[in-house]
Amino acid sequence: MKLALILSVMSLSVMANPLKKATTTAPADVKKQVETKVVETKAQAESAATAATTVKANVDTAKSTLKWTGTKTGGSHWGMVKIKNGVLSFDGKKLVGGEFVIDMTSIDAKDTDGTDGDAKLEGHLKNADFFDVTNKEKNGGEAKLVIKSVKPTGEAKAEITADLTILNVTKPLTFAADVIPMRDGTFKAASKFKVNRVDYGIKYKSKSILEKAADNFIHDEMEFEVALNTLK
Repeated sequence: MKLALILSVMSLSVMANPLKKATTTAPADVKKQVETKVVETKAQAESAATAATTVKANVDTAKSTLKWTGTKTGGSHWGMVKIKNGVLSFDGKKLVGGEFVIDMTSIDAKDTDGTDGDAKLEGHLKNADFFDVTNKEKNGGEAKLVIKSVKPTGEAKAEITADLTILNVTKPLTFAADVIPMRDGTFKAASKFKVNRVDYGIKYKSKSILEKAADNFIHDEMEFEVALNTLK
């Protein structure tokens, strides 16, 4: 009888306090989750605040320029290409984003102006050896630069990270730029950066691709010098 009573009491005790798998979160994990949520909330708030104060300004294509320079064994060529359209975004006087489209069909070689080789050089730059401007499948007629982030580095200066698309190939770029607010309320953004043409599939007479071109090659890097002016 006593044994039965003891067993009964033990059974009731187990039923009243069943074993459960621990589901509580360790204090360190809770703290990490809270900190992560705070950071996410702060970032969202900052993004919303920036969006609320952002002003977009269209690029004045008539006053904006893009100069290109290419070098080769024993020489170089330079010229201009037109900005087709674009927009820059500002938070106050600070550049925060933007993009612009380049009209690759407008490639103009300036150093050969007035010479017999002018039309030949421009035609070569526009054909499949280089920018293939009539290739609709690769969107050869246009190139596009889209700003992904802007880091202020000084008075009217910034470090810009952007995506540049040429012949449907997109590659990231990081470059320094001057961003100057003008007295009339417009802005001027200027930069000079280099692009490796091979990254975009432009391999004609590249020393890095063809050994036979080692003594008569065109350098892979091209220099772009951009000056964008905005409309009022």
